[in-house]
Amino acid sequence: MYGEAEMLAALRHPCVIAIYGLVVNQEAPASVIEYLRGGSLKGGLQRLKQHGYAARRVRAAIALQAARGMEYLHSRRVVHFDLKCDNLLCDLRDLHRPVVKIGDLGLSKKKATTFVSGNMRGTLPWMAPELFPNASHLDDDQSEDRVTEKVDVFSFGMCMWEIWTLGDQPYPGLPLHEVFAGIMNGSLRPSRPPDCQDDWMDIMQPCWADEPAARPSFTDIAESLDRLVAVYERQETRMSSVQIPFVDNLRKNSSV
Repeated sequence: MYGEAEMLAALRHPCVIAIYGLVVNQEAPASVIEYLRGGSLKGGLQRLKQHGYAARRVRAAIALQAARGMEYLHSRRVVHFDLKCDNLLCDLRDLHRPVVKIGDLGLSKKKATTFVSGNMRGTLPWMAPELFPNASHLDDDQSEDRVTEKVDVFSFGMCMWEIWTLGDQPYPGLPLHEVFAGIMNGSLRPSRPPDCQDDWMDIMQPCWADEPAARPSFTDIAESLDRLVAVYERQETRMSSVQIPFVDNLRKNSSV
């Protein structure tokens, strides 16, 4: 445990929560971590929804920071295993520069080899199908108890779905045993969110590929999201340039 804590404390990246120390207590060990005022990204997204805020640029910027954090973790051979918006921390007070960091590294493991020995770790419905015993999608040469870092990519696709929906719960009302079975046999994936753009779907959907090798890397995901942020920024600028003259004309033509 302490070896893993030391490994995690050595991680340093703007998009990964800093771990400053470990509280040594056999009954209830704890870590001292960086504080972000906004709390979990899940809660931050839901607050944006309550205030009717849904700018695509902000969503893409949030997803990009999470992807950059995961890109760094994978470059350090660390697999998160429980990636979801509840485990991302944020500060969304300035939506021109939203801050998002990977948090809750309690289930993380450092890869000793190309593969990671893993049991049932994670949270439904963010868990990749290969984490389930007897997953029917696995190739014959892929052991069901040997998983790669691509489990995090599957979970990130679920995070992108959460980000677009501003904190909705995947598969609402579906019994857990049906979620379990559907993910395990590859028949269950989230539906397209309302008003979701094709360019967002083009990044999100490949993350849910049944075969881990078919999923993109976080470097690929981050590059795609970086381009998407630029696209949404240009669209926002064009909309502003159209709306401002329109509002000015309304003011000129309105009676006081």
